[in-house]
Amino acid sequence: MKARRIFSVVGLLTFTVVALCCVQPACGGVDTWTGGASVSWSNSNNWNPLAIPVANDSLVFAGATQLSNTNDLAAGTRFNGLTFDASAGAFTLSGNTINLGGDIINNSAFAQTVALPLSLQGTYNSTPPSAA
Repeated sequence: MKARRIFSVVGLLTFTVVALCCVQPACGGVDTWTGGASVSWSNSNNWNPLAIPVANDSLVFAGATQLSNTNDLAAGTRFNGLTFDASAGAFTLSGNTINLGGDIINNSAFAQTVALPLSLQGTYNSTPPSAA
């Protein structure tokens, strides 16, 4: 009877750990816009690393190349945040809707324009540029 009780406790703990892991938000990679090839988000040559962003990635916009660019990825793709790096020029993001599961952070001295539709997924923060 004692062995059965220990097995039940171990089974319950294992189930609890698995359940907790499953409710955590999905983590993705970090994709930094370089704009090296075109204005399209679907061109891997525009990102570092050289890969098209996928769901749950965080997007970083840096530099001053292809400042007006277009999200031509599947409408409704979830991204875990939009960050404008300190080196970012004045970007204008347009195109398909994104599901935003994180913050919008502007570390640049320039104002940014997010002209694409956002579907906000949960609580988020928006950080304006600091006063110069």
